[in-house]
Amino acid sequence: MFRLEGLGPKADPEELRKKMRSDVLVSVRNFLVYVAVLRMILLLKSCL
Repeated sequence: MFRLEGLGPKADPEELRKKMRSDVLVSVRNFLVYVAVLRMILLLKSCL
């Protein structure tokens, strides 16, 4: 396949680490929101 190593500007490792950390935190937050909404829906269904 194609090798894309030399085409773009080199990313700063510290900047990559910050972006990865931010992405992980956003993913965890979204998952927790999803679980909370799912539990609320199930709770409301059981009450009806």
